[in-house]
Amino acid sequence: MLYRKFTERTDGIDMEYTYKLLSEEYHLIKPLGQAWVMLTPEGEKYARKGLKYYRMKTSLKEKLESAGKLIAAISSLTALIGFLIGLLF
Repeated sequence: MLYRKFTERTDGIDMEYTYKLLSEEYHLIKPLGQAWVMLTPEGEKYARKGLKYYRMKTSLKEKLESAGKLIAAISSLTALIGFLIGLLF
């Protein structure tokens, strides 16, 4: 199905690129012999929840983690500045 879908399109997306993207970058499929592929557990999650919802959820989690790191850095910097001001006065 992927081969038929992406070889009929004329915008330059080819089967090898699609296979590499799904297997190596997103880890959604893996080879099952020479002619077959199967969904990985991660691929099953994408299939069940839908790609858009799953990526949105993952993106939100990454944003929250980076915001937490930023808040920790700002807090440390504020404490350091407060300490230095305390030493000056």
